[in-house]
Amino acid sequence: MNNRPIVNPYLAVLVGVFVVSFSALFVRLSSAPPLIIATYRLLFTFLLLAPYSLIRYGADLAALSRRQKLLAAASGICLALHLVTWFTSLRYTSVASSVVLVTTQPLFVVLGSWIFFRERVSRLALFGGALALCGSFIIGASDFQMDPRAFLGDLLALAAAIFVSGYLLLGRRLRGSMSLPAYTFFTYGSSALLLVLAALATNTPFAPSPGVAPVFGSGGGLHHCRSYPLQLGAGVRSGLGGLRQRFG
Repeated sequence: MNNRPIVNPYLAVLVGVFVVSFSALFVRLSSAPPLIIATYRLLFTFLLLAPYSLIRYGADLAALSRRQKLLAAASGICLALHLVTWFTSLRYTSVASSVVLVTTQPLFVVLGSWIFFRERVSRLALFGGALALCGSFIIGASDFQMDPRAFLGDLLALAAAIFVSGYLLLGRRLRGSMSLPAYTFFTYGSSALLLVLAALATNTPFAPSPGVAPVFGSGGGLHHCRSYPLQLGAGVRSGLGGLRQRFG
């Protein structure tokens, strides 16, 4: 039996890193509210991956237990909260500060692995975590001195790091007992559904109003048509990430 992957893993990683690098820039270029950006990103990703999951892994989806589905849905909730808090942070603080803080998630993953999975943490990991925490405090203190709004953005980015850590930890627990397409189907599906309901509940417009100038950074304001290709590009990026995991 040929166990060689369909796509070269190194090429998949290279493409994944390249497209992920534009994530924060897509958000800053979009004039849509952060909630809508997150909604369309996950909705486009779900619609991109769902047909493959249903056609090729329908039996796996039907065989999942209630506990597996609930945990996958919880993972999706963490993912939705991660995107909303991160995208909102980019309205208040710089791209550099937000990205640096949101990528402290390995620190929280290590902490969560120790608390929930009772895994041993090496001294090197503790040192790296302490160093990352010190860097976060330095960024936060510097931004607070310049602008309290920037400090709020830093806190939101740090919250986004915590939420994505929950997403990763739950995914790690589930991936040992379910296929990746089944996991992404329920995770992305639940996160997209949650964000759609949140947008409806807060009366956040899904589409720009014609003849109205775009409003950048408004919590529930109108947005420009250029947001759609940016959000579609972000959704394709996330879909490529899912396919990279599947075939790599």
